[in-house]
Amino acid sequence: MSFSLVAYAHSIYRPIGSDGIDVHGNLFNTGISGTVGRVSFNLEGIWVEPKYDPFVIKMERPGDVQSPGLFYELPYFTTYADSWQLHDAKKYPQNREGVRLHLDYPFPGILSFTRLFADMDYLRQIESSKAGNVQEPGFIEPFFGIRTQEGTGKKGSISHGGIGVASDLPYNHKVSLVYSLYQYRRKTDDANNMDFDVNAISLTYGIPILYRLRSKMYFNVGNTFLAVDGKAL
Repeated sequence: MSFSLVAYAHSIYRPIGSDGIDVHGNLFNTGISGTVGRVSFNLEGIWVEPKYDPFVIKMERPGDVQSPGLFYELPYFTTYADSWQLHDAKKYPQNREGVRLHLDYPFPGILSFTRLFADMDYLRQIESSKAGNVQEPGFIEPFFGIRTQEGTGKKGSISHGGIGVASDLPYNHKVSLVYSLYQYRRKTDDANNMDFDVNAISLTYGIPILYRLRSKMYFNVGNTFLAVDGKAL
């Protein structure tokens, strides 16, 4: 069993240098991993403040290329359409605190090239989407951007459970099939209440780029089917 000490990062963002506005943000990450029998696990906790690394870069696209749809980068979404951030915002989304658990079970014997895995996440907002928060310079809220009524301060949460199977094929090719369920909740008691689920099934095929036998770089192709069921009151 192994432990990881607290990882820490701090960002300073100056959106308009002449105005002297400095936006500071922090990121914390800690975890524990180990093996019980044939099952390996990794449990981590994250805390990413809403003003951590808010800088985004615009992605330029040809005029005839459509931008990604609603569920691009499921389940945390990109902060702005056609943009990307300087840090891994899918692994460390801003304005989130919570835990993640990953389990991995390699099959024995003749199926040793195949493993079963499961993921469970629970993340919630650190700061609510009240107008006084979202209007501050550098405040980033990737999903619950619709403001709650002033004074309510209700926070949203994202729960995720997934199970899948992955196989290492001959010549270092890879294939995986995953089913995931995401639950989005924010009980605001106003018109911006959110309560819906997203079911996702993904099939991905990985092709080694450099070396067929020992490659760490892959070109991944695949397909994801999504079904949304819920309500906004």
